[in-house]
Amino acid sequence: MTIEAIKSQIQDMIWHSDDEVALEKILAAANEILGNPQRDILDDLTEAELASLDEAREQIRRGEGIPWSEYKKTLDTWLEARK
Repeated sequence: MTIEAIKSQIQDMIWHSDDEVALEKILAAANEILGNPQRDILDDLTEAELASLDEAREQIRRGEGIPWSEYKKTLDTWLEARK
């Protein structure tokens, strides 16, 4: 069966169904399998992780961040040592 045929069959099944519970389960399964492009990655973080991000943003605002070029040198050194 081609991808187009599979999509068409799924679409027909959904279109002709009036079973709200089944449609909600299909939507949940599709989101789990395919991902939800409307979902923000921040939605999956814990409160502690969000607080850590807020603190990191504050550190950057205070000028306490590390420039990317400096960090990249450290990262390259670390990666080279792992070889």
